[in-house]
Amino acid sequence: MFKDIENPKNEEMFKFAITITLFLFVIVTLAFSEGISCLINIIST
Repeated sequence: MFKDIENPKNEEMFKFAITITLFLFVIVTLAFSEGISCLINIIST
């Protein structure tokens, strides 16, 4: 398992995984804030 750390391909996969995670996090945050503003609009009307 530790041998793979020196493998550059594994490092690429790691960066790829981090990028995907950040991307998903941004999408979830945006969706969440959109949902909150929709709820506020519904409540205030």
